[in-house]
Amino acid sequence: MSDKFILVPRDELYTVKTYLKTAFFWLIWGIVKYIPSPIGDFTRYGVLKLFTQQIHSWRIKEGIWVIHPEKISIGRESGISEYCHFDGYGGITIGNFVMIGHHTTLQTTDHQIDGTSGKAIRYCGMNVGPIIIEDNVYIGAKVYICKGVKIGEGAVIGAGSIVTKDVQPNTVVVGNPAHFLRMRKK
Repeated sequence: MSDKFILVPRDELYTVKTYLKTAFFWLIWGIVKYIPSPIGDFTRYGVLKLFTQQIHSWRIKEGIWVIHPEKISIGRESGISEYCHFDGYGGITIGNFVMIGHHTTLQTTDHQIDGTSGKAIRYCGMNVGPIIIEDNVYIGAKVYICKGVKIGEGAVIGAGSIVTKDVQPNTVVVGNPAHFLRMRKK
């Protein structure tokens, strides 16, 4: 699984250009983030349309926190519930007809903790890996999905699960860490 990740030095993560783009996005996003549905859904869709790789769904509920929207892609008729957190630095691809429950986190980065070069961990690099969610996936509330994970088509992730490994198509996984529960019935 570690071959999916790349180590990005800290100074490459936060360039002046990145800061300026991020500041502009957050300024606009801060205005539209909490507008109630349904007007808010369409407004958030419009802003994300300007900043994401692609977005084909207007079902974007209030309170969503988005980092690096330029590396996020959202498919047709996918719904994202309230107060989700998307760290798009490593890339997030959400397929068509995906449902994501409230307070779910998609985290594509974590801190490099190996090595004792004398630097504080805060100033070390980041491990980065994409998250891919294929079509027709259901993700329950308060799920945490780690970097480098691919969730197969038709999978179901139980509420409160922490997904650290790939999930096979048409399976149901639950728990911390998420483990196989059963196959979906035909």
